[in-house]
Amino acid sequence: MSTINIPQNGLPQGLTNIPFGQVFILTDPNQGSTSTTNQKVGAVISIAASLHQSHIVYVIPVNAPELWDCYICKVKTKDGAQVLVSDKDSLIEMLCEFWGLDYTESIKKIVFRDRYERFMTIGGESHPVRIPVIEARKPEKKEEHSTLLQCITTHTKEGELAKIEDALEEAFLHKLDITALDLISLLDKISKKDRKTYQLDIDIIPGKEDYDKELKDRVVKRTCDIIITDSDGTSHHITTLSPQSIALYLAFILFKDGNGIKKEDLRTNEEFYKLFIHICNRLRYMNKLPDQEILWKYANRKRGEIKKAISDVTNDDKIAEMQLGIEGEEGKEYRVAGATDELREKIRKGFDIE
Repeated sequence: MSTINIPQNGLPQGLTNIPFGQVFILTDPNQGSTSTTNQKVGAVISIAASLHQSHIVYVIPVNAPELWDCYICKVKTKDGAQVLVSDKDSLIEMLCEFWGLDYTESIKKIVFRDRYERFMTIGGESHPVRIPVIEARKPEKKEEHSTLLQCITTHTKEGELAKIEDALEEAFLHKLDITALDLISLLDKISKKDRKTYQLDIDIIPGKEDYDKELKDRVVKRTCDIIITDSDGTSHHITTLSPQSIALYLAFILFKDGNGIKKEDLRTNEEFYKLFIHICNRLRYMNKLPDQEILWKYANRKRGEIKKAISDVTNDDKIAEMQLGIEGEEGKEYRVAGATDELREKIRKGFDIE
């Protein structure tokens, strides 16, 4: 019998935005990655090896108990993009569609290793659940050597008053009867509007100690749960970022006690790069680390991924731009304005940063 039970409100928002070409295992955020999780990752890798297919497997913590221990991926179909959700009984079927393979022929080639048998079966009545994905329209493609980090408009009291003055000037030109009392009433109305606020938090979940080839030493690997809590008390978990994007985000939060770094300095500042690599070496499921030139070249893309992930879970582009994203003014430092000293101290302790 299938163990797949999609939440009544559908998949958590971030899960529909997972990238193509990757498989994800959903876990309890209060437990993080366990030895069982690692064996499930191994089961997927074992199937890939039997079928001579490439694999990228990540673990995502989700606040949806119905989905814990499920596997998901995104595929392109004639009906558009779909997220496939499977349990152990439908995992192989899901992976065959993920790789574009014939299920009947593929199951003849799979070698079942004893330690993975309890994590996958063949046959039964369970099949992957299909969740249609409405793809957002992609922005126009930018040149390869476009500006590294997009700048945001600087908002000052003087600048905003100038805009109000221009608006009033136009109203007077059109002979609209706007009085001082109208302006006072409007200001009072705006000041009483409820505005949702957000608080950033990051849970660092230590895993088991493992040998790190890059460090040539044993080190405790971590996973990070990025949480945005709104003023209504609702917590939004960002689940779609790659480990490198998470490392870049944390580096911007920490660097120079949150004062950030200018975009042009990313290419040469060794202190920032060392901080980024330090975090990378302690995150689980990290792919090959980029050199400083590659990090500089692709930082804008990763910053865009971070901004989109924040916008997706909060449904608030301004929060992503002005408070929780990596943003700044042209020629000045880019930083995460909404990060607090308490959060920086938590990250330092979590990653053994002095």
